[in-house]
Amino acid sequence: MSVITIQCRLLGDDNSLRLFWELMAEKNIPLINQLLEQLGKHPHFETWLQKGEVPKDIQD
Repeated sequence: MSVITIQCRLLGDDNSLRLFWELMAEKNIPLINQLLEQLGKHPHFETWLQKGEVPKDIQD
């Protein structure tokens, strides 16, 4: 398994960057929080935590 991290630098005035950040946070943070909550409740979560990965093909 490989992990790719992409970094970028956003340039703009403070108001534009603030607006962009707020839009991203409003759209993505609730989804991420919901996924993390559901993941933590999964019966195999402790096993995944010990292995350091979540299988790509979860059937439960």
